Amino acid sequence: MKIVVRLYKCRILDFIFFFWMISILPLLSIFLTRFMVLHHYKRSICYSVFFAFLLYIVSLNFGKRVRLLLFGVTYIVAFVPALIVLSHLLIASVYLRDDKFIPVFLTNVREASDFVNAFMSLKIVLCLFAYFIPPLVYLIWQMKRGARERDILDGVKQRYRIFFMTASVSMMIWFAYENVRSVYVLDFYSAYVNYRTELRNFGKLAQERQHRTEYKVTATSPTGDPKVFVIVIGESLSRHHMSLYGYSRETNPLLKAQEKDLLIFKNVVSGNVTTNTALPMVLTFADNKHPDDFFTKPSIIDLFRNAGFTTYWITAQTFINGASESLYGTIAKTVDSLKDCSFEWDYKKDEGVLNPLGQTLDNFAKRNIVIFVHLQGSHLTYNETYPLDFNYFDDSFPFQTSLQQLSPDEKQVINEYDNSVRYNDYVVSSIINIVKQRSLFSYVLYFSDHGEEVFDFREVMFHDPNIKSRYMCDIPFILWRSDNYKKSVKIDEDVSRPYSTEDVIYSISQLSGLSYKAYDSTKSVFSPAFKLKERLVGGIPYDSLVPLQQYSSH
Repeated sequence: MKIVVRLYKCRILDFIFFFWMISILPLLSIFLTRFMVLHHYKRSICYSVFFAFLLYIVSLNFGKRVRLLLFGVTYIVAFVPALIVLSHLLIASVYLRDDKFIPVFLTNVREASDFVNAFMSLKIVLCLFAYFIPPLVYLIWQMKRGARERDILDGVKQRYRIFFMTASVSMMIWFAYENVRSVYVLDFYSAYVNYRTELRNFGKLAQERQHRTEYKVTATSPTGDPKVFVIVIGESLSRHHMSLYGYSRETNPLLKAQEKDLLIFKNVVSGNVTTNTALPMVLTFADNKHPDDFFTKPSIIDLFRNAGFTTYWITAQTFINGASESLYGTIAKTVDSLKDCSFEWDYKKDEGVLNPLGQTLDNFAKRNIVIFVHLQGSHLTYNETYPLDFNYFDDSFPFQTSLQQLSPDEKQVINEYDNSVRYNDYVVSSIINIVKQRSLFSYVLYFSDHGEEVFDFREVMFHDPNIKSRYMCDIPFILWRSDNYKKSVKIDEDVSRPYSTEDVIYSISQLSGLSYKAYDSTKSVFSPAFKLKERLVGGIPYDSLVPLQQYSSH
């Protein structure tokens, strides 16, 4: 009875502290999301409130100092996930859950800085202060008055205290384990543990998977010439902002001049809308229905190496290592030679890859080689991805968008994005010319990891797996072939085929003459045996995504 009385008398502010740090964000999500669908968050709301209550009950078991420690630990542990979830709610109107935290773990300091520069505003700063300052003030106040506070369970018999303590702590641990994905703080750290576990698993399986018999590779050779294949992976480029695909602004003058030498595929989409979810499918046999194939089957680099090719990776993106290691980064590091250009010239300017590419081609010693070039492309912040002399578009050029009205800031963002596309045109055409000048048996295949939405039909500027649209996954897919290659290798040139880069490993295999038991010609866009299949974007049918709107120029 004494326990009940003391629970009744204890301060309600303690519970409000735990509720604020653990439960208020899923409640706010109902008001801050554009869709405002309660049933999406009902479980998170109920379970987070209950977990906050359990923390409160556990705090009642301890004396002043331990309770203050519990308050402090709760604030510190909840701070990072709360900062991320609240910021994302304010910027994207999406409540992060489950594997949606993964891109956060893959973000390095420079990318985080870009994101802050692009989206931070006075409104967001004030909201963050309004969220974090009240519980911090309460924590400091508790620390100052803690010496005068009486222990809540003073006078309760020891055996009752032990029972109460054991029962409440056990219940909290059990609840946390069973409902880890329903409480965003627990979910955040659980997702991080799973992410690190996946990286370890990949490392353990990397050697084993290369030796599976169905992936013993031979390279067919129509001529005796050494092969030089270049695969260029772009970043955040939507084909809807490319004049090569009908965009009204002239964003592709150089590729347009080479159009007769290119195969420009009109209907290709990415398997997902972020680099860290799309590239693992590009580089391996994994797809939306079979994500575990990333760990159990070889990568495209493994295939080339098994076929006797020397493999290279030249990157303008900040190469991710250590605590922010990416799954695709673990694959990139398996090449024979890795060249990270991101710190040598200006890590945001893609032409830094051109000299290393030319040097590699000049020194390839007449052996078969494949070079992967990973560009920074049109990554946020757009105006930092191109030199000043590519600051070409301004408000005098008509804007091609379905929005009825654009603000000055939105116009500026579109101008900067289109400038980045025009600069990308220069870089990709330069790569083609570097290969072309050497009269090799070669091809250059270019595609973007995913697309980008830039105020095309709604007030959204980025790519987000939680609010996918076709603009975020409609990508360019362009092939250039040398004269020697075209004379010796025949492929199907139907550029209208609906295709997804989740199967691009089969297309690259065909282009490169790689032969192995598990090859499936129906999944190569260049094969006469190609078969249409449902295209998924992050597990969602492409045809169900937000449809393209009718453009209106103004």
